[in-house]
Amino acid sequence: MEAGILDKWSTEVGTRAHGLHIAAHECSMFEARTKRNGWVRLPYAALLGTEYTPDSRVRLVFVTHIVDVEGKNLEALYEAIGERKVSRVDESGSEHGDSTGPVVETVGLTARR
Repeated sequence: MEAGILDKWSTEVGTRAHGLHIAAHECSMFEARTKRNGWVRLPYAALLGTEYTPDSRVRLVFVTHIVDVEGKNLEALYEAIGERKVSRVDESGSEHGDSTGPVVETVGLTARR
């Protein structure tokens, strides 16, 4: 991913921006935090694939879980996940509704069987 994509919404890699934690280096773990259903930390090595629905959802399919991240302006999040640069996503609700950068509104966790 080009630095320009990150520059649109985060002034410094390694900081939190509207529910996202972006690392300057490749991460080995991905953490998803929900407000009601707990937290899960999963290894990127167990990531089977990702799906992007423009401007509304990024789905991560891991061996043991499916993580659905819903919000706004999520293309940069999708790209950063592909580079393994996202260490954590947190639900932030809709309080950042006027933001031009990625905003994580909800995080859904589903165990795979």
